[in-house]
Amino acid sequence: MSWKIDIEFKEENRFKQYEKKHHAEYVSCMARFADVLMRFDEVNHPNLVGKGYFRSEGEDVYRISQTRTQNSKEVRLYIYVCMIDSKLYPITIGDKTTQKDDIVRCHEVARQIKARQQKGGK
Repeated sequence: MSWKIDIEFKEENRFKQYEKKHHAEYVSCMARFADVLMRFDEVNHPNLVGKGYFRSEGEDVYRISQTRTQNSKEVRLYIYVCMIDSKLYPITIGDKTTQKDDIVRCHEVARQIKARQQKGGK
């Protein structure tokens, strides 16, 4: 099965900000996101991805953390995994200082996508 990436709910400004201010961490998260996408094509389920940097935040929201390097900011990329239509939705990127709010926003987005699907939307 081939998984797709849907950027409809991506917080573009946040991604641009982290790409500029924390470039190495951003690149690391994006590389790991690509790796996760490949694993999804192989195993077809988030519980089988088997990567320590890929963890559930509940409600089908997952975080992908960057590789740890000295003096780096701990950055996380948050995605929603939609099993129904085999899509990964990158939502936001943040660090420890924004973690709580990031997770709350991602859960809201996840609920919005699920509600739309129940109504027969795309």
